[in-house]
Amino acid sequence: MRNQVVLLLVAVLLLGSCSDGAGRAEKADGEADASADAAEVAQPDGTEVSDDVQTDLADQNDLTADTDGIEVDGQDTSDVTELVDFQTSVDVSTSTGELLGVESGGLRVFKGIPYAEPPVGDGRFRAPRGKAAWDGVLDASDFGASCLQGYATFNETSEDCLTLNVWAHTDTTPRPIMVWLYGGGFVLGESATPLYDGA
Repeated sequence: MRNQVVLLLVAVLLLGSCSDGAGRAEKADGEADASADAAEVAQPDGTEVSDDVQTDLADQNDLTADTDGIEVDGQDTSDVTELVDFQTSVDVSTSTGELLGVESGGLRVFKGIPYAEPPVGDGRFRAPRGKAAWDGVLDASDFGASCLQGYATFNETSEDCLTLNVWAHTDTTPRPIMVWLYGGGFVLGESATPLYDGA
């Protein structure tokens, strides 16, 4: 079910990226060519444009679909199917609750995992308090919020920013663990910086 939702979102994004913004799409078992239905093209002075030019103009705006992939405005996007198949959901249970991450490229990735309660109210300017258990499944497929700071961040900011990210191999062979603490001199920084991707 989750893979179907991801596939649907990818399809919506692809259709939304069409150059005319109207989300044109043709669905076919083999290959549907929009140029077959191209209307006559005329120049402003009323003279007709040659068939070759009409075909070229129509081909520039083709949106075709076949079993090998999808074309959007003439660009091959057959790797989209591989991307959807390549990244799947993965669940794990922790002492504080269940996490939903992604499995991709031989890694299980969990982002934005809260390790402490938000430092608000009586908790402000104090040592972090352990994270209470949560009910349900926590979506750990995206980075958590960045802490408030006076500099631009790659992510949204919030006081609920005490999160960590985990990248682990899909096999269960014991491996060394590396812990990376981002810098910033207690003035700036965040775990959501794309440069810190553990893959």
